[in-house]
Amino acid sequence: ERMLKDAWDHAEDDLRARRVADLRERLEVVLRATRKQLPNAGAVLETRQRARIDDAMEDAEDALAEGEAATPGALQGALDELEAATLPLAEALMDSLAAVALRGKRLEEFEPRSGAADRR
Repeated sequence: ERMLKDAWDHAEDDLRARRVADLRERLEVVLRATRKQLPNAGAVLETRQRARIDDAMEDAEDALAEGEAATPGALQGALDELEAATLPLAEALMDSLAAVALRGKRLEEFEPRSGAADRR
């Protein structure tokens, strides 16, 4: 019975700690991916887009540096801003991949085969 009462008493703290841990992990993953991909497409970004990404990365690093003192709101805010700031980076990477995939192809190669429309 005492274990149950202790669990109940600490449930809110446990949920907060779990949320903080989950947000920290997600933020670290997005930050790591951004650092990895930025050199690949950073040159095609506009100056203001790159500056926004740099600022968002710095804010993410600051939020992570707070350690266990970080609040879910601060971590979520940093994650949201980093994801929003990196949309142009993701678009540039997708454009680059599409260009490589389509290089040397002709439009005729992409026309539907007979019967393809019937299968839709």
